[in-house]
Amino acid sequence: MRHVIAFLIGMSIAFGAAAALGAVLILGAGDAHAKSGVSPTIKRAVTEGPAQLRPHVLVNGRDVRLGDLFDGAGRYADKTVAYAPAPGRKLTLEPSWLRRVARAYGVRWRPTSSLDQTVVERRSVVVDTTQIRDAILREARHKNKSAGKLEVVLDNRILQLHLPIDMPATVSIRSMTQDPRTGRFSALIFAPDPRPGAIRMTITGELHRMMDVPVLARRAAPGDIIAASDIEWISVRGNRLSSHVILDDAKLVGMSPKRPITENRPIRISEIRMPILVKKGARVTVTYQTPFLQLTATGKSLQNGAKGDTIRVRNLRSKTTIDATVISAGRVAVTSGGRLALR
Repeated sequence: MRHVIAFLIGMSIAFGAAAALGAVLILGAGDAHAKSGVSPTIKRAVTEGPAQLRPHVLVNGRDVRLGDLFDGAGRYADKTVAYAPAPGRKLTLEPSWLRRVARAYGVRWRPTSSLDQTVVERRSVVVDTTQIRDAILREARHKNKSAGKLEVVLDNRILQLHLPIDMPATVSIRSMTQDPRTGRFSALIFAPDPRPGAIRMTITGELHRMMDVPVLARRAAPGDIIAASDIEWISVRGNRLSSHVILDDAKLVGMSPKRPITENRPIRISEIRMPILVKKGARVTVTYQTPFLQLTATGKSLQNGAKGDTIRVRNLRSKTTIDATVISAGRVAVTSGGRLALR
């Protein structure tokens, strides 16, 4: 009889311990529900096997669901457990948070290290820097019909706008102001337009007037003669050009550099001259001509000379030095004052 009583007492103690353990498990689940923001009335799901954490997740909308995070999430795979970051942004979910969510929904998963985390990225459509510059340029031309060629420089030169994937990748200008003296502008933009959820932003930068300038396509050295085929055109900001820069290609053709000129840069008037037709030390033909008389002699040039230059020439026969004007390659002419020097 005493054995029976002892057996009954042991059974009652065992059932009491099991009941107490069950209470602890339920409280633990409720605590996990509370920490993860999930209603404690949701029953624990039973999965068929261990779940696998996805280290990188791409979502389209603003919700992150349980099934986005875990392969084998079970019956609550469609439950929203977090809000996604802004379009184009990323959100890192830490192991402790993921463990609480897994427990709350009965997902068979636990972290094995601090590296068990998930990066959530929200897809987006991108309005790039070129689109933004083009919109500013269109608005500037609309406001000033005689603006000519313009260049837009944004203060943020890598600016990009990320929109939800259900919005078009366009941008519109709401208002724009510009300082005509400095070229600084400020514009209120919408991407794509003032609809709910669109991006509204003020952007700033500079507008520059551009000018087409003739430049050399290849390097030219003294003695070279610039031909039309040597010339190309580039666009340069007007405020970077001095009043001495050549803007007409006709003023370059047939000219020669005084010093080496590199390609693809504006050229100043002081850098070119007429080509040298008579070099210092060279033999030249000296002529004197009137309607009734023509005299010629051979001389030696004492200076370099381009067409139209007056240079010093020595008569090789008389050793007399005279002034002569260069008329062509190797030929100079003297005025009436030099007639006697030719003899």
